[in-house]
Amino acid sequence: MQHIADTLAQQGFVVIDNFFGDWKILKQEAEELAQNNAFRPALIGQGDAQQHNITQRGDNIFWLENDKFSPTQKAFFDKIDTLQSFLNQSFFWGTNDIEMHFAIYHQNMFYQKHLDNFKNKNTRRLSFILYLNENWLPEHGGELRIFSNKNENDYTNIQPTGGRLACFVSAEIWHEVLPTSVPRYSLTGWLRRN
Repeated sequence: MQHIADTLAQQGFVVIDNFFGDWKILKQEAEELAQNNAFRPALIGQGDAQQHNITQRGDNIFWLENDKFSPTQKAFFDKIDTLQSFLNQSFFWGTNDIEMHFAIYHQNMFYQKHLDNFKNKNTRRLSFILYLNENWLPEHGGELRIFSNKNENDYTNIQPTGGRLACFVSAEIWHEVLPTSVPRYSLTGWLRRN
């Protein structure tokens, strides 16, 4: 875990392959929820200003609730909770909450460049994304693009390969999801400070 903290401190984001071995079970759970029409279009904005705007954000999401976790969701939550404790010791963030949702980007969907914190709100300290995609190919698109704070033309593309975890500092790292040519699954969440 020290490598995660060191890399976050140096560049604001880190990518860990094979972070969670049971990611295929999570993918199956997400697919079952999708078959049961449990996903809803993701919104942008906050409070009364929330809106569905497919020109900015095209994913569908299903929020996970702690008291309704499946055993595999609980195992992933526990692993993230351990990471949260370590990062709180490393950075004195004081995060005390974890929120998570499944996300699906259907064909040609994307999420334009943004930060993961609302204006005048700094409750999210770390964003994390566990990818749930088997046999992902470069031609499928759907990469997470992380921009350098120093140069907008300097960015890193991260393929959404199954079992891979991408983490970044929520209030500092601008990012986007590039259009995908096939359905793209993930479990996305945040370490929060209430």
